[in-house]
Amino acid sequence: MGRAPYVADRGVPGLLHARVVLSQYPHARIRGIDRAAALAAPGVKEVLLGADLNVKPMHSRPSLLLAGDTVVFAGQPVALILADTEAQAADAAALLDVDHEALDALEDAEAALANAVREAAGVRMTELPVTAKAVWRLRQAQAVGGTPDQLSE
Repeated sequence: MGRAPYVADRGVPGLLHARVVLSQYPHARIRGIDRAAALAAPGVKEVLLGADLNVKPMHSRPSLLLAGDTVVFAGQPVALILADTEAQAADAAALLDVDHEALDALEDAEAALANAVREAAGVRMTELPVTAKAVWRLRQAQAVGGTPDQLSE
C-alpha cells in the first residue's frame, strides 16, 4: 500500500510553482505594488504584474490576465509569483506589498442594474463594478418575478 505514483511526486528539472495574489477589495485603484521583498525571498524567480502580462490591447477588463491600475472585483488577480517550490511561492505572496485605494462598489442589485442600463444607453455615471452578490440577488429576484429588495437575506 502507498505505492501509487502521483504526478506531484515526480521531480521535473526547471519546474516553477506559481501563486496568484488576489485583491481583497471589490473595487480599488492600485497605487503601486512593491515586489522587492517578494523577489528577495528564497526560491523566488519572478514576480509578475499586470504591466508584465497584459501586453496586447484587451477589449474588456475580464480578458486581462492580471489587474492593471484598477481592481474591479474581489478576488481579481493582481500579481503572479513564480518560485522553486509551492511553499516558497506562498511565502513570497505574503510579502508582496500592494497599495490599494478602496473605491465605491455596487452591492445592491437594483443599483447595479440601473448603472448597467445607464451605461448601455451611453450615460457613463461611474465605473463601479457589480459584485457577485448583486448579480445573484438580481437573478434570484428575476426567477420569482420580484425585485431584489423583496428577497430575504
